[in-house]
Amino acid sequence: MSLFQLRLAFLVGAFCLLCSSLLAQYPDNKWLLGYEGGFGVNDGFGLVELDFTNNRLTVGEELEVPVIRLGRNISLISTPAGDSILFYFNGLQVNNGAHELAVNGGDMYYGELSLGYDPAQGSLILPIPENSTAYVLLKTYNVQDEETFNIYGPELSLSIVSVAPSVELIVKNEIIATGEFSNGQLTATRHANGRDWWIIWPYEESNRYLRFLLTPQGLQRFDDQIIGQAIVSGAGVARFSPDGRHYAMHNAISGVLGNYFDIFDFDRCTGLLSNQRQYHLDNYGGGNGLEFSHNSHYLYLSASWYIYQLDLWAEDVFASIDTVAIYDGVQAPFSTAFNNAQLARDGKIYLSGGSSMKKLHVIDYPNRQGAACSVRQRGIELPVRNSFGVPNFPFHRLGPVDGSACDTLGIDNVPLADFRSDQDSSDYRQFFFQNLSTYEPATWAWSFGDGSMSQDTSPVHTYAQDGVYEVCLTVSNAYGSHTVCDSLHLGMVSSTDAAAPQVAWQVFPNPAQDYFTFNLLDYYPREAYLELYDGVGRRVLRQRVFAGWNTVEVANLPSGVYFWAFRDAGRTLANGKVVKVE
Repeated sequence: MSLFQLRLAFLVGAFCLLCSSLLAQYPDNKWLLGYEGGFGVNDGFGLVELDFTNNRLTVGEELEVPVIRLGRNISLISTPAGDSILFYFNGLQVNNGAHELAVNGGDMYYGELSLGYDPAQGSLILPIPENSTAYVLLKTYNVQDEETFNIYGPELSLSIVSVAPSVELIVKNEIIATGEFSNGQLTATRHANGRDWWIIWPYEESNRYLRFLLTPQGLQRFDDQIIGQAIVSGAGVARFSPDGRHYAMHNAISGVLGNYFDIFDFDRCTGLLSNQRQYHLDNYGGGNGLEFSHNSHYLYLSASWYIYQLDLWAEDVFASIDTVAIYDGVQAPFSTAFNNAQLARDGKIYLSGGSSMKKLHVIDYPNRQGAACSVRQRGIELPVRNSFGVPNFPFHRLGPVDGSACDTLGIDNVPLADFRSDQDSSDYRQFFFQNLSTYEPATWAWSFGDGSMSQDTSPVHTYAQDGVYEVCLTVSNAYGSHTVCDSLHLGMVSSTDAAAPQVAWQVFPNPAQDYFTFNLLDYYPREAYLELYDGVGRRVLRQRVFAGWNTVEVANLPSGVYFWAFRDAGRTLANGKVVKVE
């Protein structure tokens, strides 16, 4: 047993009265984005929190916090319920959820800042199994080879972060591995026992892989695995599929050398890779995104000017490659090409841009094949600039491999029901219900609130009339069942002389320069419009709007105060004002 294992075993024993047998459900529910500074430092340079509660993305206002630098290297963890951020790491320091420096949380980076403190996936936060108050923070940093000029990670260090009674580093920067490793690319997946965590980290320009297992007793290092052909290292990311059966890497080299992709099968019991498949894409090497669909069917590669989809269930995975998006060249004000990617709780994949920008790209339906996956370039508006990064999360909702040789802890895959509702823009009463349930459900039972039922995994349903409907999904398997419900407010429910429904909305940024976003959160309209009026009551804009995100262009309007009204079928359901500035 290593020194770290002994120290961690002691810590686990010290906290055992607080231990919980419950698996964390939504520690990835909150995101933090931003770039080079806090509130009021410069226009658009600050921090913003994203909230995925109930699978309806809510973007907060710019946070009034001190200067905090964020880049590619963002790792964070929320409470198990997902209601608030516990702490986060930005490559330089650990901050608590109030954006204050954690106790002993400074001076975390000791490399050369000129090489960059923030490689993509340069850090990773994992919950210590069977401990509800302590987390492991793994991190690397960059150095440059004087002869080859290659940038690599020379060591892996570990910190232990306690969150009770306050956020404090009780072990800090303990080196657990040295060598020439990849630049970033830290990722993990659950062991087949449903409790522990496998961590895989590739060596640079090698076919060798570092392997650790995080258990309640500590971090155990296994023998390195040597397999297949050497990877071609560059700026890149690595991911495990949500089901833990695949491990993939994307290394972006240069505009001349293009991009390299490696896909492996993974055994969650032994922690071993197999069946390597390597693919070279002779394409611009600037972007380095990589992410799996929620159902682990498709793999998405973002390579600056293109987003590709691969079918992991195909006999020849790379023969299935399909271009699902081509960068449209829009600059805001610099390149908004595709960069890093991360799967969110709502089943969508969000991508940062090729430079600092107040937007995110989004793949709405990653479980669908080809163009049906629906890539929306700059589909999400932010009140602040975001520079390249998205948080680095493992997939937290993965249980044991039932019946395997490693299924030894008595943890059962009791399913967790979850879904989201999407309204058809061409038929407002038709809905696509996206199943997001986890822990191996075997059956799905939908109740749409109008007497209709379905046993499809992700059904489509059309309502006969407007109304408020309680939609419920029950998922079951041999170990149990779980039900979740959501209220669906569809169109104009009652006559014009009845009280108007309450509508939740967001308008930002405000003041606005070229555009603002109208985010309709919990109401699905019949035929809704957003109307804009100037100070003397003249209507200057009328735009059709839908549930979710709507961008309203105001670049051609003169500066001043404007009043907006949200109307559906002739009735005003919300109103407010927005300031237009040059």
